[in-house]
Amino acid sequence: MKIIKSLDYILKKRENYKMLLIPVLFLIFECSVALILNWELFGERYKVSEKTFLTEASVSVHNPLIVIKPIHSDRVTNPFGIEEARGFISFHSPKAAIKAVVYILSLLCSFLGIFIAVLWIKRFYGQNSINIRWELWPAACIMAHITFYLIASGNFNNIF
Repeated sequence: MKIIKSLDYILKKRENYKMLLIPVLFLIFECSVALILNWELFGERYKVSEKTFLTEASVSVHNPLIVIKPIHSDRVTNPFGIEEARGFISFHSPKAAIKAVVYILSLLCSFLGIFIAVLWIKRFYGQNSINIRWELWPAACIMAHITFYLIASGNFNNIF
């Protein structure tokens, strides 16, 4: 309902609503990045392929980077085997731990980007008077996401 009121406000005032395009796109981008990172960190993914004439049926499973025992299913509660006693929160390997830390940093950057986008949109409506250079924040957040992605996609063979 608030979105409809906002659009009605823009149309009635006949203001330059094109100025809202960049902050709204930035907000949508940061929300989608936050959802994807949350899924990579905590979500499970199953991929089932059907048996055809040339291939066998297969199931591939994506375990989350961070396994939290009360949240995840029984299948993921012991992804390292029943004999291994792991703690409340566990990682698959040191590489997964580094990747999880980098994704958490990117997630924090994404939450900061959402906050900045909301402040930027409120600035348009005159609800705050913060006077900063708004156009630098999307570039900084996007470059941080790219940097964190490049770090996380490395194989770390020289470390482990």
